[in-house]
Amino acid sequence: MQSNYNKHKTTPGQEYKIGTRIMAKYTITYKCGHTAEVQLYGKESERKRKIKWYYTINCPECEAREAAKVADEKGYPELTGTPKQVAWANQIRNKAVALYEELCATAPEQNKSLLLSLKDRWVANEVTASYWIDNREELTYKSELIKLVQKSTNFKKS
Repeated sequence: MQSNYNKHKTTPGQEYKIGTRIMAKYTITYKCGHTAEVQLYGKESERKRKIKWYYTINCPECEAREAAKVADEKGYPELTGTPKQVAWANQIRNKAVALYEELCATAPEQNKSLLLSLKDRWVANEVTASYWIDNREELTYKSELIKLVQKSTNFKKS
């Protein structure tokens, strides 16, 4: 019986088919100057678009270092988890806190100090990387973000 999969050794940038999908390996350069070999799938135009996108972002290691630096500068507690989880969760937490601070800036003046104190309790309470990763979708929506902060800090509306 003949397999649908064509098995070929390739060099970076060389295409080969797996079933009906075209795949190729490329050595890409990130914005930070680091390089990596990536495997891209799809049409050539889609792969070219993805390669251009890699030039606009930092490599995962640089992103993780930057997120850890921001968390350290802001005095956030260290997260627990595997190194990969912590790196990813720091990025998620930084974005979520920035969004929350944006919400606080638009709040009525009499509520700002309460909202900011809730933020501090929220960040202090949630020290597991898994919390930030598991809730990453909700943390991008303002309405869901408020609910998560209230739940995490045991805040009850009066």
